[in-house]
Amino acid sequence: MLTGDLIRYRIAGERIFPMFITRRRAPFYLKVCRELLELFQSHRGKSQRELSSSLEALEGERTDFKIFRGLAKLLQEDAEFHPVRDIDYSSLRHWVFLRAQNDYPIVSKPDLLHKIQRHQILSEAAQKFNLPAEQMDGLLYGDLPANRILTSFKTAYTPESLLKRYNLALAQGLLYWARRIRVVLFDYYRVVFQYLKLARLIHWIRPLAPQGIEILVDGPASIFRNTQRYGIRIADFLPGLLLAGNWEMTADIAVPQGIKQFYLDSNCGLKSHYTGLPLFDSAIEENFFKKYSRKEREWT
Repeated sequence: MLTGDLIRYRIAGERIFPMFITRRRAPFYLKVCRELLELFQSHRGKSQRELSSSLEALEGERTDFKIFRGLAKLLQEDAEFHPVRDIDYSSLRHWVFLRAQNDYPIVSKPDLLHKIQRHQILSEAAQKFNLPAEQMDGLLYGDLPANRILTSFKTAYTPESLLKRYNLALAQGLLYWARRIRVVLFDYYRVVFQYLKLARLIHWIRPLAPQGIEILVDGPASIFRNTQRYGIRIADFLPGLLLAGNWEMTADIAVPQGIKQFYLDSNCGLKSHYTGLPLFDSAIEENFFKKYSRKEREWT
């Protein structure tokens, strides 16, 4: 998801709108998405520091840097980084520091009083931990985020799917600042309830006449503790709501300009990256439902 500084929106009267990438601008940003995907793919096996440096170079002096950084943020969240080797880095550093302490100070050029050099300590560590001596400089702090290696991606993004994911992330981002959310739902109750439960949101449900239900959800801006964590959970719920066929949502969003209303419905065009949860918890429940439905048709 996007951080608050990357969420783009506009205000018109009492309404607030995410600044989605529209069809008119899509061809240009599909090219940007393609460039970013190629950049990330080319950095498999390279460190996060190298990736960040390449992203800065590609961004250059762009005036639309918020969009560029937002797209890159989604890809960084999707990327998986791991240390170069599966070793106990804390134990390695502990041993090196203790060993260096015995001959402190360690020098780059030996003299009559100080004879132990840095490379000697690292060579001893390499021998003790059975590691390549020529890699010790990088391995000593190989577990730090900047030094971790890009190994794989959780999602097989295309330029089109990345752009859709970005638009969804803009809508999710506004919900970080929600005071209260009202959802009116006309179908797919079970799927939406399951995602509501998974998100662990504070909510109330009541039936509406002649059909449908109303769900009221407390937003992160309406509670006093863990607002950031709760905001992420409420943003996580939105892709689950998108799986329903007929719904509408109104949210009161707290921004510096005051409380503004954010509206979405099932015609918004946003696409969920979630998969639908199973309708039945077990085969027994599914068989019972089918049997009951068959009998009900026979009675009518």
